[in-house]
Amino acid sequence: MTMDDIVKFIRDAPGKVLANHMEAINHCPTTRLELKQRLEKEGLLHKTFIPADGERIEVVKPLHESQI
Repeated sequence: MTMDDIVKFIRDAPGKVLANHMEAINHCPTTRLELKQRLEKEGLLHKTFIPADGERIEVVKPLHESQI
């Protein structure tokens, strides 16, 4: 994906976006810093989580009212 593709995807996404596999030599040459700077410029950084190498995240699915 190009930087423009990434920005469009994030802009169109209904929720938050997890940007992973960053800085892979032959897969995604976009750096975390480049992406962060572009998203700040576009006003989209709040919609994006850009983890550092080795950083772990936990995604928790919210309970539906019927499960409470």
